[in-house]
Amino acid sequence: MEVKTKDLAIRGYFKRFLGFMAFSLSISCLTLSITYLAAWELIRHHPTGELSYLLAILIALLLIGGMVIAGLYLTKMTAKLDEVERAKMVRSLLGGLVGILAVTTIWGFLEAVALAPHMNGLFVLPLFSFFTTVSYFLGKRRYE
Repeated sequence: MEVKTKDLAIRGYFKRFLGFMAFSLSISCLTLSITYLAAWELIRHHPTGELSYLLAILIALLLIGGMVIAGLYLTKMTAKLDEVERAKMVRSLLGGLVGILAVTTIWGFLEAVALAPHMNGLFVLPLFSFFTTVSYFLGKRRYE
């Protein structure tokens, strides 16, 4: 896939992103196979010890890799931006952080006091991304 832009930060981002996606797809197939085998094994013997840790770490590394690539893109991109664009990015990240902290704090008190069901930690990253995106578009409207 060819990226038709002159911005080197975007070209580098897409190059790393596509490379990581190819790697991620192969690792995902491997992870899916291992997870399927572990689930099949779960019926007969509950996987414990190193196998359970390996599965959890392997899946988490895929998410962490995506975050690292996005962070590399932001650092390259912010080197070229003016102060207004940089402020917009910082505000959107702060909005995402405030949103996810508010949701997890409220939910934590609901769990402790009102016996609400436990929130799975896997929802935190998608919620942070959602709040950051909403905050970005609200801030973008402010500058238009």
